Amino acid sequence: DAWTDDIVQAMGQVGEVTRLDESGTVHVLYSSIGLQFALHPGVVSMVTRFAPGDSVQMIGDKAAMKTMLAGAGGWHDVLDKYMDDTGRVASLVADHHVTVLFGNDEFLFHPGCLKMAV
Repeated sequence: DAWTDDIVQAMGQVGEVTRLDESGTVHVLYSSIGLQFALHPGVVSMVTRFAPGDSVQMIGDKAAMKTMLAGAGGWHDVLDKYMDDTGRVASLVADHHVTVLFGNDEFLFHPGCLKMAV
């Protein structure tokens, strides 16, 4: 499908894949904004579902994280000191965001900013 200005609203949002069609197009429903789009699979990323108590790390791509965190309280410079550390998921927020504890510091993350710790 062609570009539409409504797609901008979906950037950085978590959606649900509703269908993969025969041409490989991914149909994604963004419930939080009430829109659905047919997207090229190259622009869709799988997001891990986290649970309280999971050990997680940040993905390490600060530029991508800043973009995703724009809707989750923004980037905080103190996050730099935790880039290579392991945190623990404290809770899940209704809009798919994840709160993570690094030591005594708690931060709100877009789930795309996180990966399971190894």
